Amino acid sequence: MANRHLFGQRFLVALTAQVLKAETTHDAPAALRLRAMRDAVVAVTWREDRPFHSAVLAAQRRLMAVVAAPDPDRATNGRSIGESSLDVSAFWTVLYASVTAWEERGRVSPELVNVDVQSALRSVVDRFRSRAAAMEVVRPEMAWLGDFFVAEPADQQAMVAALGESDEGEDLFVGLGTLVNQLHQFPVNAYGGILERLITVYDFAMQEVYGHDTRDKMARFTPAPLNFESRLIAFTDAAR
Repeated sequence: MANRHLFGQRFLVALTAQVLKAETTHDAPAALRLRAMRDAVVAVTWREDRPFHSAVLAAQRRLMAVVAAPDPDRATNGRSIGESSLDVSAFWTVLYASVTAWEERGRVSPELVNVDVQSALRSVVDRFRSRAAAMEVVRPEMAWLGDFFVAEPADQQAMVAALGESDEGEDLFVGLGTLVNQLHQFPVNAYGGILERLITVYDFAMQEVYGHDTRDKMARFTPAPLNFESRLIAFTDAAR
């Protein structure tokens, strides 16, 4: 779907505002037209995102099996990660969402951190990033984010600056925006942590490269603490 990165939560909020404006000014034809447009956008984006959504749900089960294995490193293989771009990218999504959830618990309640789960997840991340077959087919923005998350602050700045210097960087912007909008389709009480982190990176990159602030207040790679705990905590904890 062309321009999927543009049709997200912010677009729908802006469109809904136009619907309400038309209704409050008693412009019934405009309100009807705008509502139909909004419904069409929701239907089209969901049709586009449904395969990815289904793949992520399947990847949750595969990750749980990997974390439950006696040797998570060995269990992180082509069968568990997947082979197609869709399956590998879905596994990346669940994996990094789980890592983010445990990092969030560590900030809020370090005494409740399950070191075995965290160790298993770190092992899976390292194994994933070392598998050439997976890195060849994972979505480019996910490969970029994997490098970004482990980079030093100065290197992060350089990576962001480089996004504005090539067509490849423009494609990464589109991919990042698409991923953010797709993650809005998932339960916030499971994927809210990784979503907030990606929004922070995406908005900062937009500001740095294009000078366009897409939020009222900017954050620099450090999202505000969540006021809930991700369900992925219980999900991965149960595996160990």
